[in-house]
Amino acid sequence: MLEVRDLNVDLAQETLETRDRITHTSLAHNQLIVVTTSQLYIYSSKNWNTPVIVDIKDKTTALVQQSSRLFLVSDGQTVLVFNYDGRSLCEVKVPGNGTSNISEKTIALSNDVLAIRDRGETSTICFFDPTSGRALGDEKIVHEYLHRTTTVIIDLKREVMEMTLSQCGKLNERILAFRDSDAAVLAARVKTYGIAQRIARIGSSVEHLHFNNTTNMLAAVGEGRVLVWPAIEIAFIDRTLLQQSIIEKPVPALGKFPILRSFNDNVVSLRRSDGSIVTTTIPPFAEALLKHTANSKWDQAIRLCRHIKSEVTWAMLAGLATAAQNTYAAEIAYGALEEAEKVQMLAEARTHPNKEVRSAMMVLLAGKVPEADNLLEKGGNIYRAVMLNIIMMRWSRALDIALKHNAYLEVVMGYRQRYLEKLGREETDEKFIRQRGKVEIDFNHIREVMAEAEAAEEVNK
Repeated sequence: MLEVRDLNVDLAQETLETRDRITHTSLAHNQLIVVTTSQLYIYSSKNWNTPVIVDIKDKTTALVQQSSRLFLVSDGQTVLVFNYDGRSLCEVKVPGNGTSNISEKTIALSNDVLAIRDRGETSTICFFDPTSGRALGDEKIVHEYLHRTTTVIIDLKREVMEMTLSQCGKLNERILAFRDSDAAVLAARVKTYGIAQRIARIGSSVEHLHFNNTTNMLAAVGEGRVLVWPAIEIAFIDRTLLQQSIIEKPVPALGKFPILRSFNDNVVSLRRSDGSIVTTTIPPFAEALLKHTANSKWDQAIRLCRHIKSEVTWAMLAGLATAAQNTYAAEIAYGALEEAEKVQMLAEARTHPNKEVRSAMMVLLAGKVPEADNLLEKGGNIYRAVMLNIIMMRWSRALDIALKHNAYLEVVMGYRQRYLEKLGREETDEKFIRQRGKVEIDFNHIREVMAEAEAAEEVNK
């Protein structure tokens, strides 16, 4: 027997009876999942009298997780996914050859993604479609990094300790947040199909990651405080903006080992080590700003930021506007943050007549150098593409473009030579060594070539 009370109404109380002993319960998204030794009971908060009942004989349930439209039950080795009508959608065997069972921290569910940590390779996270059980996107990510020593580069892998999935938005916006064995917190795009910038570090020294139920804000707890990343997607655009946008809320008397239970609307619920529940709130402006930008109400978003006068909101707006390629809002936000160079770049991007150049500049501002490079080259802006790669010290790519289009080879070779001279090094790249005899390095002539290219660009405007 289970008793349900509505805390908003003193007299509202329901008594739920089951045939067998209750082993697990889970309440989220206005749905209550009750697991007994032989059945699943699916209750809706709108009607407690007529649950959906599903037989699960020969299955021992070790955990239950819910999203707004789906839920899963697992015995630690196999995952069963259902919708709230009680229909079984798929059965997924936990990947890997290890002997350990999965736990609530090593599996995550959203309406369109099921993420499971590999039992054998604990640095690997596999993605599945929860409605079919098929592999999703690139199928998996491996959490690893290159450690450089004085003599060698070592490829190191780190164990994934816990993870959670964002719950809002479309599949291509889905983000997985996870914590590794070094206490680093990272964010990863789920569906990328080979994009290089897939994982970004966002923080450290926190745990119990939890996404918001109505937006993609991420919360965590650590060292007597709650941290909230209100726009975690900024991690893939500008790390500085991400750090400026973090909301930190001290929570007194949390004690040791608090657990973050939920993050609904602007309320964060925590459980202290003595079992008592503590709630804290974050300012509502972050949620309001996210809703304005999601609905393309940029004027309202700007007015909100001007009213709040907070670095957090301006950083959020700058990142979100850059991601949406809204030059007007981004220019205002970066101006409020006193980022003069970016304001100048955005002003040029907003007024430049060439569509490819405008798009490339916005993509570049979002940190996507290869994509900006491709846009410039495809649009015939070869000089800009070459100079972009020189500035970003992507020397091999700059040389490839110059050779492919038979233009600006002297510029590339000249700046490469100057770069090596400043470092006090000799050329070792065979690609550049082969081109040495083909051009004569004369910076007076190089400056003339660059001036002609810039003048031609001005004429084309």
